[in-house]
Amino acid sequence: MTEILAGHARRSLPMVAAFCCLALATATAGAPTTTATPTSPTVLSVDDIRAITGIHEFHVPDVPGHGDLVAPVPIPDTPALCRAVYDQPVVFGTDWTQFRSVTYSADIPHPLLPGIASLAQSIAIYPDAGAARGAFERIVAAAPACSDMNADYYHRTLQHPDPNTLILNGDMVTDGYRLSDTALIGVSTLVPSELAPIDALNLVERLQDAQR
Repeated sequence: MTEILAGHARRSLPMVAAFCCLALATATAGAPTTTATPTSPTVLSVDDIRAITGIHEFHVPDVPGHGDLVAPVPIPDTPALCRAVYDQPVVFGTDWTQFRSVTYSADIPHPLLPGIASLAQSIAIYPDAGAARGAFERIVAAAPACSDMNADYYHRTLQHPDPNTLILNGDMVTDGYRLSDTALIGVSTLVPSELAPIDALNLVERLQDAQR
């Protein structure tokens, strides 16, 4: 994954665009896909995301394999200390019984240099609440060391709004995880510097409500 120099983020729109395209490619290329069934984990629709974020350009990207992913996809070059936080196969493990992940993207108009936004939603369902909690606690345990390594893009401010939620705020990027009974919910967002960061806490709460 391309690293974004946090200290120069507001002058790095080309790098942000490159990162976003790489994220979409690595999250979809060669990944298993399927048509969602009534029992699949529920994601927020692209219309929902447009309304929540106010970014009306969000759309389903025209990328092969962009549909409902049914297995975690590795993110190449994730630092070892950060794999349990950002590399899907490590984050969600192998003992889930259902998995679904969808990514939306947006081309953001700008008079000088257009930007790109992306928003990914991932939900894993486990055989019991203990397994889901184990996966969530692995993320919580790994997040401080990942952030403290000061590897630019991976340096985040960690927030724990409640014992079942972890929010990781960066410059133009925000990730969030929510433990909900047997489900582990994850979101990952990226926006150009001229836009306000997307509220990951709001997203995980809405995704939790959508599973009921």
